[in-house]
Amino acid sequence: MRRDAKSRGDKRPAPLAAFFPSVSALGAYMDALVDGGRCERDDDPPGYRKLLQTTMVGHGPLGGQIAFHEPAERLSDTVLKAITMMLKRDSVSARGSGGGGGGFAGKPTRNMLALGYDLRSDGGMNCVGSDSSLAHHFVNSSVVELGKGSWTRLLARTGTEAMSHLLCCTSMFLPLPNGGYRQLSGIPLASMQMPPAKRIGESTARAFRLPAAAGAKRKRGDVSSDTDTDMED
Repeated sequence: MRRDAKSRGDKRPAPLAAFFPSVSALGAYMDALVDGGRCERDDDPPGYRKLLQTTMVGHGPLGGQIAFHEPAERLSDTVLKAITMMLKRDSVSARGSGGGGGGFAGKPTRNMLALGYDLRSDGGMNCVGSDSSLAHHFVNSSVVELGKGSWTRLLARTGTEAMSHLLCCTSMFLPLPNGGYRQLSGIPLASMQMPPAKRIGESTARAFRLPAAAGAKRKRGDVSSDTDTDMED
């Protein structure tokens, strides 16, 4: 997805706004979520400030603020606990829907952070850490990304509960050098049904393999499938 000048100014990239009720910069979202939160400080390193300002968060209405408490665990533990929670929630959902998993075209959907992980109860060779219920099958680039220092700094500023909410309840998108976005977390956009009221241009629809709204006109800043890449996973 290409970010146009207007999108960069109001922090609402048009293609992302078609899928979510709200789209916010990471720093603004976490400041609103955490009671008394202030993720960014004047003496923060440039890489961390860039993460807060350019990472986009697709989300619904905030149900209330989360109180800050000093993190009592490492970020890696928070991430693995979030993945376990996602998998257990998906398992319950799949049983309730007859195994369909609520996916697109009959395929199960899974948060991108949980790709490569599965629930296990036999304590097999692929178990993650001391938790025998979580098995790891292949490298997940999103989890690798969350291992970087800037995310650890964000955990220290917001607390474990807020970070768990961010991982489990939102969709995050990292900016790419070519002006597009890479999805870091959340259900893959290709598996999401766009609300009927949303209208997108034909070129944006092609990028996501979706039908364009009837009569929708191409707007400046829409994705051009000739030169731009699709959303990366």
